[in-house]
Formats: sequence, structure tokens, C-alpha cells
Amino acid sequence: MKTVWVNTPLRDDHRRWLEEAAAGRCRLVCSAEPCPEAEALIGALPVEDLGTLPQLQWFHLVWAGVDKYPAAQMPAGVAFTNGSGAYGAYIAEHMMACILSLYRQLPHYAALQRQHIWDNCWQEGTLEGKTVLILGPGGSGPSTAGWWACAAAPGLCRTSTRSSGLRRWISCCPRPTWWPACCRAPGRRRACWTAGGSFL
Repeated sequence: MKTVWVNTPLRDDHRRWLEEAAAGRCRLVCSAEPCPEAEALIGALPVEDLGTLPQLQWFHLVWAGVDKYPAAQMPAGVAFTNGSGAYGAYIAEHMMACILSLYRQLPHYAALQRQHIWDNCWQEGTLEGKTVLILGPGGSGPSTAGWWACAAAPGLCRTSTRSSGLRRWISCCPRPTWWPACCRAPGRRRACWTAGGSFL
């Protein structure tokens, strides 16, 4: 019977669900403590520590990002999967909240409120009809685009990868000239208005 090690924190209901699913199928170990006999790992572990699991056959990373796991450092013969796409709805809602907050200047109002100052900073117009450019859509881009039924939501991608859910794609060079200005704007702002009333 295979040994599956889950080292990510679990809620009680998640733990019970996993235990019921694993019953009679595999030996489930839910613990932050090392499990050197594990043949499957669900959770996260520094890439340099994967070598301490000599029987490891499958590593499922619960995150979507795999930056810390370069292919050259992964143990040979280990299947590697991740949580890409599992968080699309959460990220879409978060992005919607952030964009609406910036558009309606809520951070500015919050700062004034702390100072007991009333100042009308009304933003004229609505997002209806605006273009929302999804920069580097990845796996969450289509979910985010789905929230923008009132606006056109093209995806800007520097690779040939295409995901469903986006009506239009725009290809660009690997490092467009405007990229540094957008990503390193004063105050580390990650969103900006572009020509034509579009929101990036």
C-alpha cells in the first residue's frame, strides 16, 4: 500500500475527507513531521529536501507557482504536479476587488477618513465599456475575464500559449519597452491607465 504524506495544514473537515478517500487505498500521513517513507507528497517542501524522500514517486505542490522548483533540481523519476487553475475564482474575485477599489479611489478615501477629512474625489464614469487588459493571463486569466462582462477583456501574453475564456489575445515581444514603466511605477503601483481609457 502506497504511503501518501500530506504536510500542508488542513482544516478538520478537509482531513476527514482525505481520510475517507484514502481508506483502504493508501496509507495517509497528515503531519508536518518528516515522512521519509513517503511515495507521494501533497503539500510543499524545499526542492533541496526532496532528496530526503528516497521512495518519492509523485509530488503535488498545492500552490500554483513553481518558481522555486526548477526542473534541473527536481529528483529524476518524480512526477510533479501543481495547483494551477484551482485558485482561479479566488484570484478573480481578489482582482475585481482591487480594481474597483482603485477605480473608486477607496484607499484615498480610507486615508482621509483616518484623518477625519471629508473630500469628494468622485471618479466620473463607470467601468462599462472600458477595456481591461489582463497582463500575463496564466491559468487565472480566463476566470478573471469572466467577471468583466461589462468590458472587453483581452489577454496580453508573451508566449504562444492560449487559454479558453478570453475572447481576444494580443501577442507582444518577450520584454516590451513599457514593461519596466508599468511594473516599477512610483509607489510600486501595479495598475495604471493607458491611452484610450483602458485599464491595465
